[in-house]
Amino acid sequence: MSAAAFILGGLAALTAAGGTALVLRQRRRRRVKALAHLLEAAVAGGDLPMLADSENELSVLEDEIIKTVGELRIAKEQAQAARLQQADNLADIAHQLKTPITSMGLLVELLADEASPRQQDYLARLEGQLDRLERLTAALLTLSRLDAGAIVFAPREQSFADLAAQALSPVAQQIAARGQTLTITGGEELIRCD
Repeated sequence: MSAAAFILGGLAALTAAGGTALVLRQRRRRRVKALAHLLEAAVAGGDLPMLADSENELSVLEDEIIKTVGELRIAKEQAQAARLQQADNLADIAHQLKTPITSMGLLVELLADEASPRQQDYLARLEGQLDRLERLTAALLTLSRLDAGAIVFAPREQSFADLAAQALSPVAQQIAARGQTLTITGGEELIRCD
């Protein structure tokens, strides 16, 4: 065999090896892209695409991704079910609190008819605390509905002064009873809120 034939044979072998390496590199890139699409589908919550059946060094990674995504979906479903159960429990507690609060309010009204001035003062304080309990119970119900996703927000523009006055209205009587005044100045700018 001549040296030229040997060199040509060697070049042909190197070219074939380089071509094979290029093909393998392109396959690996396609496989990595397919794995990236698999992860994107998992994040989006959609069905996982079927990947190639071929076994290669990335097959182990693909199997682990699919197992992890499955476990994460199960954990997410369990967490969502637990959150809904907690919201139901909060709603039940709030409803259970309403009955005795209402009963106590009626008893306060009945006692107020025959109470001395000093007892009237105590009854007024008790009525204020019952009002507070009612607001807290309503807040608990709202929180449970928010957590369950039952409340849909509808943002709109409102002046800050109006919003502040609305927020302070539950304590307006207490402020007046103490002989205090609260003044909101400015606040005419609009804010977007629910």
